[in-house]
Amino acid sequence: MRGPILKNREYRRLLIAFTAVSITIVVFTVVFTGYIRSNLNRELINNNIAVMGHIVDKHPELEKDIVGYFTKGLDEADAEKAVNIALKYGYTDEIPFYSTPIAKSLPNQFAVIISVVTVFGMVILLYSIYAAFNRLYGSLSDLSFGAEKIMRGNFDIKFPEEGEGELPILGFQFNQMSKRLQLTLEELKSEKEMLKNMLSDISHQIKTPLSSVRMFNELLLEGAVDKPEERQEFLEKSVAQLDRMEWLVLTMLKLSRLEAGVIEFNRNHSDLAGTLKEVVNNLDSAWKAKRQKLITAPEVPVVIFPHDRDWMSEALENIVKNAIDYTPEGGEIRLDIGETDSTIVLTVEDSGAGISPEDIPHIFKRFYQGKNIANLSRKGSGIGLALSKLIVEKHGGLIQVKSVLSRGTTFAITFPRR
Repeated sequence: MRGPILKNREYRRLLIAFTAVSITIVVFTVVFTGYIRSNLNRELINNNIAVMGHIVDKHPELEKDIVGYFTKGLDEADAEKAVNIALKYGYTDEIPFYSTPIAKSLPNQFAVIISVVTVFGMVILLYSIYAAFNRLYGSLSDLSFGAEKIMRGNFDIKFPEEGEGELPILGFQFNQMSKRLQLTLEELKSEKEMLKNMLSDISHQIKTPLSSVRMFNELLLEGAVDKPEERQEFLEKSVAQLDRMEWLVLTMLKLSRLEAGVIEFNRNHSDLAGTLKEVVNNLDSAWKAKRQKLITAPEVPVVIFPHDRDWMSEALENIVKNAIDYTPEGGEIRLDIGETDSTIVLTVEDSGAGISPEDIPHIFKRFYQGKNIANLSRKGSGIGLALSKLIVEKHGGLIQVKSVLSRGTTFAITFPRR
């Protein structure tokens, strides 16, 4: 129970009714007891007067003594004599109350009134108990009926939350539980659909290089390729396709482990600009092969930021490699890093094909291929950016994208100062 019992409305109503009925019974009992005692006293005095008058009438000479006995009482000796005389005639304190003349003279309505008051009080009390439990049972019945509907998938049921006591609190908790259950089911449905699409995409992504490798091997086995240089070319293409499959599988494993939260980053306060420089060196052959211009600031400042160097290199390499892949030969790629009092901003700007506005909200989804990207001869797997976004977010950062078709794309990565 959350608090004192008096905070519960149903218990409070029942307690008030019980208290009111009890007070009523006590008041009526006290009033009628006083009334009965007054009548008993009056009847006793009248009876004594009658006895006194009868004795004095028979013995006038004893008037003073008789009156004194009734008004002042008897001494112990006289009282003992009176008791002995009464015993001779069977007049003792064991005589039933209603057998005495005084009791017979009391009106029977006293007993009737007391009985009526008692019965009336009990009826009110029982009705109050019945009404309280009837409301409680009705509310619990509604909750049970609503819970059954929720179990069947009907989340439109709403329980009353107004009022005070435990039942409104229970109604509020049921409503919250219903909302959470509905959201959970929707998320499970969405995740199921996403898993279905992901498996389909993985199957498609692996199927293409696997088919190529199989075709190359079949041609070699059939002897269709005789020249050594052609055989070497086929083998190199097979290795490239195998490398692509390996990268895809490893990237998927990394992405899944990050999403599952089983990766612990080894964050060290190191130079983020130095990490970016290592990425550029690793991709040196890629941008030079396309005769692209990779432009960086003449003097890159040292930017200390707590990050896992290996994972951050993975994220930045995917973004820079994406810029290299979708920038035509002879194009430009600009890398810049700067800082303010509150943020660190790293930008990757290219002069490539650009991304259409309707594709921008989806480019970080797994295996997503934009419309204009799909028309290019060089296509990626659509998973590298998803991994980069997750790594950046795990470091407390944010990736934003701006793009103009046929003019290029800018990725801005912002980290908060710590």
